[in-house]
Formats: sequence, structure tokens, C-alpha cells
Amino acid sequence: MQILVVSATEMEIAPFMKAFPEQEVLITGVGAPSALFQLCRRFSQADYQFVIQAGIAGSFKQETPFGMVVAVARDCFADLGIVENKRIIDLVTAGLATANDGMVCAGWIDNPSAANRELGIACVDAVTVNLTGDTPILSGMIQDKYHPDIESMEGAAFHFACHEFKQPYLQLRAISNHVGERDKSKWRIKEAITNLNNELVRIMAQLKKGNALNEVYNDHD
Repeated sequence: MQILVVSATEMEIAPFMKAFPEQEVLITGVGAPSALFQLCRRFSQADYQFVIQAGIAGSFKQETPFGMVVAVARDCFADLGIVENKRIIDLVTAGLATANDGMVCAGWIDNPSAANRELGIACVDAVTVNLTGDTPILSGMIQDKYHPDIESMEGAAFHFACHEFKQPYLQLRAISNHVGERDKSKWRIKEAITNLNNELVRIMAQLKKGNALNEVYNDHD
């Protein structure tokens, strides 16, 4: 299979790259604009049977254990819109776009791949933001509108690019921290990266063996 593994930083998938040195990898850089540009450029040059994005993420749920690896069922550009009366209004609701203008404006970008179900990994809803940090007002507005499980800075760009170029895909995230927690001593980045890469290695090994999951991954429809 022709597979592409995508990550914002090399640090997040360094163990995997060591285990599979021959695997094609795309490091996009941090943030949705860079991710979207790099992905669109690569997809314009090559077609893939499956694309995996792997990275760490913050959790909105205090009960979610650090290091837990999840698959993202749907993602959205959470801070694309207008703020009025302490609530987020998306562009379609605001009348600045129509549903025909695309899913970037309309909200959730669902991943239809059966891989999310076949892998036995918990599926979650994610939001993609341009600003992270100690921002309780913005974070509260995002939670009120989308009720997400996790947050990243590239996920929706990945979903959008894969959808537009018709690339079957999977977004994998490992929980490293709680959203809004800026005390890095309370983060578990090392544990999250270890678990993320173990899962990524497991998935790639299954793909390389050509097992039944290939039927799922090979579906371009």
C-alpha cells in the first residue's frame, strides 16, 4: 500500500520513524495554515491509498487519562467565525457563507472511514484552533458550541485536505494535557508520544502484513 504518515513535528513521531525508516513521512509544521498548504501540495503530487496523521492533543475532559490514544471521528475549525454575546457563530449561521461554500464554513468534517471502527480505538470529536493557552473565555465558548473531547492545531486541516483530495485517512491523537493547563510540569508529553508511536507502529505493522484491514484502507469512495 502507498501510505503517507503526517505529523506537525518530527518529535511527535520520532520513534515510529526509527522503526520504519523507509516510510514516507510529511512534517507539516505547527498550525492549520501550514498543514493545509503542505498537504495540498503533497496530494497534488501523489495519490495515496491511506493517510495517517499522528500527534498529541489536549483533552477537554478531566477524566480522560494522559497518554490515551484516540481516533478522531470528526473535526472542525472551531475559531473560524464571529463572536457575539460571548458565543461563537459559524460563518453559515452568520450569513457570511452557505453550506455550498464547503465544510470549512459549515462546521464538522466527518471521517467516513471504517478504519475508525475497525481499529478498536476510542473515537472522539475534536476541534482545531489557531490559539491555545490559558484562554478560558474562548475555550468556554468553543465547549458551549461544539462540546468537543480534544483540541489540536492541525486536525481539521488534515480532514479537509484528505476529504477534498479523496484520500482515505485516520487522525490519531494521544492525550498529553488538559486544555487550558499551562503548567508544563503537569503535562505528560513523553508518555503521550510513547503510546502514540506504539499504536502507530502496531497499525503500520498490520498494514504491512496485508491483513483484513487493507480492505478498509483501500476504499477510495
